[in-house]
Amino acid sequence: MTISFQHVTFQYGDGTTALHDLSLDIPTGKKIALLGNNGAGKSTLFQHMNGLLQPTNGTVLYNDVPLDYKRKGLQTLRQKVGIVFQDPDSQLFSGTVEQDIAFGPTNLGWDKKIVKQKVDAVIDLLEIEALRKKPLHFLSLGQKKRVAIAGVLAMEPELMILDEPSAGLDGYYTQQIMQILSTLHTPERTIILSTHDVNFAYEWADEIIVVSDGQLLYQGDPVHLFKHDTILKKAHLDTPWLFETTMALIQKQIIKPLEHFPRSKEALFELLPTGRAVQFI
Repeated sequence: MTISFQHVTFQYGDGTTALHDLSLDIPTGKKIALLGNNGAGKSTLFQHMNGLLQPTNGTVLYNDVPLDYKRKGLQTLRQKVGIVFQDPDSQLFSGTVEQDIAFGPTNLGWDKKIVKQKVDAVIDLLEIEALRKKPLHFLSLGQKKRVAIAGVLAMEPELMILDEPSAGLDGYYTQQIMQILSTLHTPERTIILSTHDVNFAYEWADEIIVVSDGQLLYQGDPVHLFKHDTILKKAHLDTPWLFETTMALIQKQIIKPLEHFPRSKEALFELLPTGRAVQFI
C-alpha cells in the first residue's frame, strides 16, 4: 500500500489555501507521525488520503493509481484507508460499543458471521471486552478513543489514519494509546497519526513528517529531525525531552557519542554508567 501526493494544492471555499504544491509518499508498513502547528494543514492532508477532500490542483494516488472520487471508488478506498477523528463522538453513534464496532463491516456488506468474528477479534485485541455491552455515552474519553480505533480496525484497513489520538488524554491513557498503535502495526499496515506531542512522536514513530503553512518541511528519521534547529523553529516544534537529555549526557561526556539514539527512557537508562550520580545544570 502506498499513497502519493503529486503537487497537491487545496483551497477551501473561503479562499484559504491549506495545501501548497505538496508532494510526498506514504510508504508501506511504517509508523508515521505528522507534526505541525495549528493551521499547518495536517487535517486537510488526512482528508485527502481517504477521499473526503479532492485536490484543487494536483493528484493523489493509491497504489500508483489516481483516486476515483465516484461513490464506488470511494467506498473501495475507505475500506482500505480508515480514519479515526480527533473527537470520537463525531464517529460513534450506535447504541453500544459492540454495535458501533460492527457498523463499518456491516455497511461493507460482509456476512453476519464474518462481522461477528471481526468484532470479537478487535475487542479481544484492544482489551475492551468489559465495554462490549456498554452504552457509548457512559464511556470516558480514553475509552471512546479505543472504541473509535476498534471500529476502524474491524474493517481491516491497510492504512490507519489517526487525527490527534492523544489529545485530551492524561499520561496514562496516552501510553495506552501508544501501546495499542504499536500492537496494531504490521509490515502490511501503515499507521499515520498527527500530534502536537513531540515526545509521543519521537518515542513511537519510525518516520516523522513535518508540515508548515501547507508545505512539506521534512520527511524522514526522527533523530535527524531534532538535530535541525532551522526546521524546528520554522514549524514551532519543541525538542523531545528524551532527545534533549541524550544530547546533554553526550555533551557532559557521561555517555559516549551514539550512532543510534535511545527512543525510550528504558533504553536511555541502560546507557548510564552504574554507580555515578548524574546532575544537570
